[in-house]
Amino acid sequence: MGGRIAGVVFDLFGTLVPRYPIDRHRKVLAEIAALLGVDPVRFTEVWISRLERRITGFCRDAEECILDTLEAMGASADREALARAAAIRYEFMRSCVVPYPEVEEGIRALKGMGYKLGLISNSSPEVPELWRSLSLSRYFDVATFSCEVRTRKPHREIYLMTCSALGLSPELCLYVGDGSENELEGAREVGMFPVMIVRDGPLRDWDGPVVRDVMGVVELLKSMSDC
Repeated sequence: MGGRIAGVVFDLFGTLVPRYPIDRHRKVLAEIAALLGVDPVRFTEVWISRLERRITGFCRDAEECILDTLEAMGASADREALARAAAIRYEFMRSCVVPYPEVEEGIRALKGMGYKLGLISNSSPEVPELWRSLSLSRYFDVATFSCEVRTRKPHREIYLMTCSALGLSPELCLYVGDGSENELEGAREVGMFPVMIVRDGPLRDWDGPVVRDVMGVVELLKSMSDC
């Protein structure tokens, strides 16, 4: 194994699966608003403003997330409309949680090299079920979702609880993410070894290691083993 590293913890969106397609997300929100009979621009604004509540466990499912937004608008909807709206939201999220092509090969390689594997995701309540439905999830020893543990990156607790569940100290864990929401800085602050993944476009301002995909993580750890 690479140096003293014994575990690798991954971010989800932008790392193992693509980030949300913003334009399509807004179209989905407009479709939901039309179904519920509310102004789509206002619904989208309020939905975006309620992100923190969705990813820290204030809503148990897509239907509750939509109802939370409606209540903040002073609006309401019948149960049938809410259920249909939640189904649209769930299908959108399902289409987002699709791993990049090389991910499973890279994850299998890391597992074969003896690393413990973890996941930390700032996510809304649909994501844990969708993650667990993926064949990829079986390779992971721990998956920590902000909506389930009610704290999120870059707060130190979510990193520490994941390392603890892996049975490893933070100093023995690599953290791999695209750098959103200061996740790499948060990982570094608790003692993990942060690595930025940049899948497309120019390299960003980051003073640590950078890889282009999960196979790049495999190669990085091999090079660390050779040192």
